[in-house]
Amino acid sequence: MRKIVPFNNVLSFNTDVCEITAISLEHDINTTSDLISGQFHISGEYKITDGDILREEFNFDLPFDIALGQEYDRNTLVVDIDDFRYELVDRNKLKVNIDLYIDGEIIVEEKNDSEMMVEQEEVALGDEGVQEGMMEEEDNNNEGDIDETLEEEMGEDNLEVEPERIELLDEMLKDKEEDSMENVEINNENVNNNNNDNNNDNSNNIFSGFNEEEKYVTYRVHRVMETDTIDKLLEEYNITKEELSKYNVIENIKPGDKLIIPTNDK
Repeated sequence: MRKIVPFNNVLSFNTDVCEITAISLEHDINTTSDLISGQFHISGEYKITDGDILREEFNFDLPFDIALGQEYDRNTLVVDIDDFRYELVDRNKLKVNIDLYIDGEIIVEEKNDSEMMVEQEEVALGDEGVQEGMMEEEDNNNEGDIDETLEEEMGEDNLEVEPERIELLDEMLKDKEEDSMENVEINNENVNNNNNDNNNDNSNNIFSGFNEEEKYVTYRVHRVMETDTIDKLLEEYNITKEELSKYNVIENIKPGDKLIIPTNDK
């Protein structure tokens, strides 16, 4: 598995640096299955000023530790410098960039039979879950198709039954109107009969207090004065006491009372 690990650092000089005239990079590396450790050795020459003929030497050791994170086979592990870059910064500092190249085969653990059986069972359970999900989805789709079919059939039946329902409602309304008309006619007849009966009753009530001989008798109404007496009234209207008492209560007559006086000629 190929992997590039970058390494950056800034090296400080004791004097000013005008120019790097020579530089080299070497490394010491120790590897384990999951760790790479070692040192980078950077050495070279530089000039303090531009006009200097003499060269100054420099040496730097940079230790490092790199955790691989995965176990590599040490027999196939390869570690080397992939790239090296540098530049002067400020007046006395050197910035270095080192890319470390790592490659090798990863150790794959061999699983025993029990672990393989467990994984196979998990895969089988996963497949069953997928199949159950597909079956549930298919059932839901089938239910949806059945519901749509029922809705379509019910819709068609409703369209066919609708005119029959309208005709039935029309017949019910007509029957109800005819019943209402019959009830009105019967009620009118009852009212007319009741009116006739009432008229007959009223007529009977008016003449119920008279006999046939009195149907042609006329009457007067006399208002009793303070000077009126029974004898005076009998003499004035030429009637008897029995005739007067027949239509009036004469035992307690007082002024202001009204008396009915028959005026038929004898």
